[in-house]
Amino acid sequence: MAADSEQEKLFDEVHEKLPSTLYRYLDERDGAMKLVNELPKHFTPEQIAHQPLERRVWELVGLFYFNQPKRRIFEAVSIFHALYQHMLVAQTESGARVHKGMPLLWIAECYVRFINHREHGLLRSVSGDY
Repeated sequence: MAADSEQEKLFDEVHEKLPSTLYRYLDERDGAMKLVNELPKHFTPEQIAHQPLERRVWELVGLFYFNQPKRRIFEAVSIFHALYQHMLVAQTESGARVHKGMPLLWIAECYVRFINHREHGLLRSVSGDY
């Protein structure tokens, strides 16, 4: 029950903070790839480097895919990887260090979830527990 309320809070925050021109992509089958292309157009590297709200919006989009019940982990990885790349651009353009830990953490979490899901599926098939 608590997980559902946390997920609802996340979805509410996405709806509140993501620009409406981008929000429509969340429901599309190829929406994650469209967002990978559109997010950098809406948020400059400078904004991502220095404005927590813009960074949070991008993180929320990745978390939206991360928390989908139909295992959209690799779409989440794409969103977080695009954020990381945008932070690298900001760092290169400004010549100042940009903290990039958040997208790297979420990318790692995506792979952990994927591996755990695969192992669980493998164990179920070996044991015949369907």
